[in-house]
Amino acid sequence: MRTASPWRHPVSGILYFRRAVPADLRSAVGRREIKISLDTKDPIEARLRFFRASLECEQLFREARLVSLEAASRARGDCRPGRLGADRRRAGADGLADA
Repeated sequence: MRTASPWRHPVSGILYFRRAVPADLRSAVGRREIKISLDTKDPIEARLRFFRASLECEQLFREARLVSLEAASRARGDCRPGRLGADRRRAGADGLADA
């Protein structure tokens, strides 16, 4: 299996982070693909920035899923105050939310 790596723009040579948005999150995120310039042509520096962008992207997906879960819960009338909020706080407490 191939490891994820930065994508090089064919004209400028600038390296980018690219990731498809999962189909179930496209309406929440508002796009089909996340594309972020890593602002470098240096592959070593790009690799470090790529992993940071990857963590941020995963955090965005995790937050979008939490919002979707909360909306679905409200639509079903399953309003147990604090339950999903506590999950969100725990997700932030593990340090990934601050990456």
